[in-house]
This record gives sequence, C-alpha cells and structure tokens, in this order.
Amino acid sequence: MKKSLILFVALISTAFLFAQPPGKGYKGQGQGKGGMRQEQPFKDLNLTDEQQAKIKELNAGFRAEMQKIRENENQTVKAQRDAMYKLGQQHKAQVKQVLTPEQQQKMVSIREEKRKEMEQRQGKQFDKMAEQLKLSDTQKTQLTQQREKNRESMQALIQSESMDRSTKQAKVKAMQEQHKKDMEKVLTKEQFKQWEEMQKNRMQKGPKMQGMRKHGVV
Repeated sequence: MKKSLILFVALISTAFLFAQPPGKGYKGQGQGKGGMRQEQPFKDLNLTDEQQAKIKELNAGFRAEMQKIRENENQTVKAQRDAMYKLGQQHKAQVKQVLTPEQQQKMVSIREEKRKEMEQRQGKQFDKMAEQLKLSDTQKTQLTQQREKNRESMQALIQSESMDRSTKQAKVKAMQEQHKKDMEKVLTKEQFKQWEEMQKNRMQKGPKMQGMRKHGVV
C-alpha cells in the first residue's frame, strides 16, 4: 500500500502545481539536500497584478479549507485524503479560470517540459540499474519496451479527469503489481532478488510523503 501511495504522489504532483502561490513554494518546502523542491509554476506566465491578487485570494481560501479538513478528527484517514484531493482539484480548476488561454497553454508547455525532464531522469536511473544488474542486451530491450508501455499508460491516467482519487490510486497499484510481475519474467532469480533490494532501499531513501499529504496530494 505504501508503494502505491508513493507512485500516486508522482502521478498527481503535476496537477498540484496549480495550488502553489505565485513566486512561492508551500510552507515547509525543503530547499536544500533532502528537501522537497517544487518549481514555481507561475514565474514564466507574466501574471498581471489583478491575477496575482486573485490567485493569492484563492490560495488563502484553499489553505483555510485544507486546515479545516486536517483538524476534523471525526473522519477516517481515507476520507480525509479524499477530501483533500477533491479540494485540490477544485482549487486547480479555480486557478485555471484566472489564467488567459495563452497562459493556460504556457502552463501545459511547462508541464510537458517537466515530464520530459522526468523521463530523462528515469532513463538515467534505468541505465544505472542495467549496469548494477548486469543486464543483457535482450533484457535491456525487453525492459525498455515495458517501460515505454508503462509510461504511456501512466500518462493516460494522469490526463484522465473522469476518475476520482480512489480509482486512480487503485489503477496505479495494479500497474505497480503488473510491473513487478513483468520484471520477474525478464530477470533471473538472482537479478530479481537484487532488484527488489534496490527498490526497498530506494523507498527508504526517496519518499517525502508528509508534506504532500498535508497539502492534499495523497
């Protein structure tokens, strides 16, 4: 369950860009080693003073409503996270309405650039994994094809606006389980065991969940 939540962070973190105040990261955002650096999504949009004021007002309301959800102890953890996710999606739509069509298109371009940067990082991670596991050329080809298929499926899931948080999370979990099965088919027993250990170490070092949960991302 923890792994599926971590993957869900990656899935919707792009959407959460809309919830950031212009020119600022959210409170508690790490800026150094080990922190959670978040790009400023509005810095290249040339917002007018009126737009900045409106977005500031929306963000203030968003934070106030988010605080109410966090302080409500008469709900389950799942209900709280669902409420946070719904509020985040509503806020995203409200902020989008403030932007001009040109600015909205620019935001799409920014997200596309971030997606490409992420793919480049994933490519480097794959090369490192291939070296550590001593993959054969055949294995590299098979896993590259699987990775491309998974990327396309994940992209389609990201772009879908018809599914709620729970549905998306369930699909992410299913994709993760299928990915593990695919890896087991391609790798030798020794390689698969080593890969699982690498994944375990990565999960221990990588996830920074608390700040994202605080702001309704998961």
